[in-house]
Amino acid sequence: MNARAQANLVSFAAAVVLISVVTVAGVVVAEEALSDVAGQSQNERVASVTATYLVSDSASHTHRHGVLHASAIESLTITNLTTAVPSLAGRSARVSIHDTPIIDRGTPTKSLIRRRVLIESYTTRSQDIVLANVSGSESSNISIPEHLGDVTVSILPTTNRTVQTIRADGRIVRHNPAGLSVQKHHISSSRHPLNLSIVSTGNTSGKLLIAWQTADTTLAWVEVRVGE
Repeated sequence: MNARAQANLVSFAAAVVLISVVTVAGVVVAEEALSDVAGQSQNERVASVTATYLVSDSASHTHRHGVLHASAIESLTITNLTTAVPSLAGRSARVSIHDTPIIDRGTPTKSLIRRRVLIESYTTRSQDIVLANVSGSESSNISIPEHLGDVTVSILPTTNRTVQTIRADGRIVRHNPAGLSVQKHHISSSRHPLNLSIVSTGNTSGKLLIAWQTADTTLAWVEVRVGE
């Protein structure tokens, strides 16, 4: 065997040793990670599953992942939680959202799981728009600075004043030259502010009711403790 072949053989052997070391190290790390999971107590697992459910986007009390409806969490009960997390039944548990207890049963002292969340509360706002008592066509405008979801335009019954067109930020969203026959219109737009323009015609005054929702958010904690 010549010198070059011997050198190649030595390099190959070194590479095999290095790969073996890396592989063994990887297995050790993986086993340690599995050991950590296996070492988690049943109470800790139940607490973790409960906290995950409370912030899940599929739960009925959330608006999206990590964003909770203020009114919905007020109606959460032990039954709701144990139905969603059956392993919670019969255990001592303390579950609170923004310092408001949902479950306070027994004296669990370990397995604290915390999740940072936003709590949203919603307020419905509205404004009357008077359609001017002028002969012929008239445009009435309103600017809505903040809104959540659809904006509702309700055409209140009147005589000799017909709403023909509704525009949102200059775009026609409803139009009928003979007059809009539907009395309530839900306008979808993600723009802020939303500028509405309503065109009506006739020889008497009329009225619209514009309604929308705004959201107030509060930063809070979900805390779960589970014991035997």
